[in-house]
Amino acid sequence: MIMRKQVLSLLAALAFCLSPLTSRAINDIEPGKEFYTVVYAPNPIVLDGDLSEWSGVPVLADPKSAIPKFSGTNANPNYVLFEEFDGGTWSGPDDQTSAVQIVYDTDNVYIGVVVTDDYHEDVSGNAWNGDSIQLMIADAARTNQVALYNYALGGYENASGTLVTNDPTGVPYGLLIDHQAGPGGDPACNCPTEAVIKRDFAKKKTTYEIKLPKGALGLTTLNGGPQFGLGMAINDGDGVFLDLNGDGIKETSYGQGAGQEGQKGWGGLGAHSIVHGKTPSETALMTLVKGNDIEPGKEYYTALRTTNAIVLDGDLKEWSGVPVLADPKSAIPKFSGTNANPNYVLFEEFDGGTWSGPDDQTSAVQIVYDADNVYIGVVVTDDYHEDVSGNAWNGDSIQLAIADAARTNLVALYNYALGGYENATGTLVTTNSAGVPYGLLIDHEQGPGGDPACNCPTDAFIKRDSAKKKTYYEIKLPVASLGLTGPLTVGTKFGLGMAINDGDGVFLDLDGDGIKETSYGQGAGQEGQKGWGGLGAHAIVHGKTASETALVTLGTTAAGADLPFLSVINPTFDSFTFRANDKGASIVDPASAKLTIDGQVVPLTASPKVGDATDFSYKPAAPFPPNSNHTYSIEVKDTLGNTVTAAGSFKTLNYTLDKLHSYVGQIRGSAALTPPSGGHTGQTSDLAMDFGRAGSINPSVLIPDASFMNATASNDVMTFSLWIKKYDNDASHTAFWADSPSSPGIIGFLADVANTVSGETIVFDVGGNTPDDSEISADITTFPGFTDESWWTNLWHHWVFVKNGLATKQIWIDGQLFLEGTAGATPLPTDFAHIWLGADASGQGGITGNMHGLIDDFAIFGTALTQAQIQQLFTGTLPSALPASTKPLAYWDFSAPAVVVRPPITVGRSGNAITISWPGSATGFRLVSSATVNGTYTDVTGVTGNSYTINSPTGTKFYYLIK
Repeated sequence: MIMRKQVLSLLAALAFCLSPLTSRAINDIEPGKEFYTVVYAPNPIVLDGDLSEWSGVPVLADPKSAIPKFSGTNANPNYVLFEEFDGGTWSGPDDQTSAVQIVYDTDNVYIGVVVTDDYHEDVSGNAWNGDSIQLMIADAARTNQVALYNYALGGYENASGTLVTNDPTGVPYGLLIDHQAGPGGDPACNCPTEAVIKRDFAKKKTTYEIKLPKGALGLTTLNGGPQFGLGMAINDGDGVFLDLNGDGIKETSYGQGAGQEGQKGWGGLGAHSIVHGKTPSETALMTLVKGNDIEPGKEYYTALRTTNAIVLDGDLKEWSGVPVLADPKSAIPKFSGTNANPNYVLFEEFDGGTWSGPDDQTSAVQIVYDADNVYIGVVVTDDYHEDVSGNAWNGDSIQLAIADAARTNLVALYNYALGGYENATGTLVTTNSAGVPYGLLIDHEQGPGGDPACNCPTDAFIKRDSAKKKTYYEIKLPVASLGLTGPLTVGTKFGLGMAINDGDGVFLDLDGDGIKETSYGQGAGQEGQKGWGGLGAHAIVHGKTASETALVTLGTTAAGADLPFLSVINPTFDSFTFRANDKGASIVDPASAKLTIDGQVVPLTASPKVGDATDFSYKPAAPFPPNSNHTYSIEVKDTLGNTVTAAGSFKTLNYTLDKLHSYVGQIRGSAALTPPSGGHTGQTSDLAMDFGRAGSINPSVLIPDASFMNATASNDVMTFSLWIKKYDNDASHTAFWADSPSSPGIIGFLADVANTVSGETIVFDVGGNTPDDSEISADITTFPGFTDESWWTNLWHHWVFVKNGLATKQIWIDGQLFLEGTAGATPLPTDFAHIWLGADASGQGGITGNMHGLIDDFAIFGTALTQAQIQQLFTGTLPSALPASTKPLAYWDFSAPAVVVRPPITVGRSGNAITISWPGSATGFRLVSSATVNGTYTDVTGVTGNSYTINSPTGTKFYYLIK
């Protein structure tokens, strides 16, 4: 189905910005260059003297200094590019000039410098008296020196221009790194700086790459926008006078000879902090930009100028050669991107929405421009398309936020959607039951695009291919609709955010009787805006925020042929998956794929290609430890031999695994495991989950996949058991919330312990919150064992919540029945999606209803536990020790990460039978299988001992062992 009006194409090239904040001179640095912001590295920095990974990072070139020193505040300072010294001379930019770039990552600040220099020498044996770079680090006030670090490549160039790296006696001049002062040279800090320096005589260029660990800067963290002073003297020597024959008499000159040997002058930012006496106030002030919720390396992009005429028709052939930005991640919840360990996700679920993986929703975006317009092209892979809401945001759609270059003010909000829904055959239905077209929806919600006085409406074309499960958006944004003045030129900047929304089902009244009776896709619970991906989505959702946009800079002309692109790069605690996509004539060669983690090539499994996408996965023998740091690199070739790569780092979330099936619980915000003896038994080996006190930052535990509850939920029986000890009862606290997208308020199975809106009420909801139906509640003061507020804080208490058939709900405290309701008429839902411990599931999830206290031994049973079984748990029986007839579904004791080393699996074939086996010494393991590599794994029936035989197998299945 084709509808005229929109397609989003995003070309993204990375850009770094050192942007001046003021122009008032208060030291010798020329006005406008004393204050700089440093952004996150767009790519992992490798110290190798090759700055290819710095591509797109803007350059700070040749800042001037006022001479003499301390004259910068005079009425008419004399600013120079190069300060000659001790008889040195400077003949112009080929003699010495520099181009400097600065970025940072989690633990380091990096400085990359390319020095154009007609002659290279440092034969002094030290890292300042010749061609070299000296750095001063000062504190944020620039009143105190923190460190002095010097870097040089020893040697000299002979008559042929060859760099001679040994002195006349054969001793190497070497790479010189001098930690003259500061923590970088202090063994107690263990934070030495590093550098690689390369000289290219033919090009007359010297390249420096320097790594400054945060400790070497006198900092403990690079999060939150810290500041420090930075000065650099880029020294120049232009000649040598040497004794090459060893007779003690110098006889040989190279370059300009003896008079130009050593430190003969300098350029550089804040050189007067170093030369003519050490002066911290002469440094420039560096501010590490706080960033936003966009994953590191993707907040700054360069859009290239198109050489083809862009036609809005849903056919992206004219976009050939335009690089693809695929699936940028966002930190959740909103505004958490500057936390110490942000949780970055490819897709943010919302209002009961679920995301099953890359086929559910992913996107590939390109951006280009011409003199009069910016164009955005987007290909969305989406298993189901719907927008029956009548607006351009509440369903499958793209919302755009345009901000000014400073990203402090919103310029515009534009929304685009293709109305309709897919029926049981996958056909896109474009009219409602009354025959009214859903139509192409373009909403100029805010900004000049909808202003008749501007006469600059945006335009779009959207096309859905139901067979390929892809939706194509092409969007044209006239220059005036961006709040800019044409023609568009290189260097123009603006902020861009996009929320690529997803809806996965509809519930419709097709017979016109006023009653909805027909479901398609995943039905009512997944209709509308149920989540989003996209670059800078937090500029739009959870409140409009200009600072959450990405900064787009218009660059030079796009060129080159199509290449494959990588998307959905998704490391988790126990797997690493990614997708390689064909583009145009560039077809992925699955056999070429290589994944390296922490320097080791790991085995990859390629799934059969679906359309133009090939998925790859790696499952380590044991999960990555909680809170552990790792590096990765990916390499994939197409069938023509062209190579695409991606590299980066990842940190596993803190997590806890259940004892029965290794279901993961993500420990979020400031929640943490207690020290030993922190659990309800007080035994050394017993730990609990600590959600902290008032003021803690969004503490919660998220169990991201609660579908294991759904099979037994159809029996309308369920039990949750847990121990709780509170720090206070000052606010309403959610003990747990298992959400159900189809239930009112997404309330599936919820307990408030306690709700303090009126008294101290214990609330138990199942399938909604209608009193005396889906909800029972009572004040804690009605419990016979309750004494006073110390009851909450002095002792642990055992809580059990039971759903037993349609009518009955029970709350048990410390083995005693506290409350029973027998008038219910709402069954258990059967679409449980997630479980939140210690926080609400509503809104962004995990940021309201936060528990002030501790939880231990959280267990779920697929039956209604009896009084005797509940009392067993209260008196010390472990949930895992109850009989199998209680149907234990999951149990988190929080006492160990439960990291399991899986034994190797052997696959053998005899005739039409395949046997899967593993060592007999590997006891306690269960074989599980799934139809897809990232699907839901279930226990395999028919396992005998340590083997399983499949007779006459068909199709594809994935197996692995769990414990």
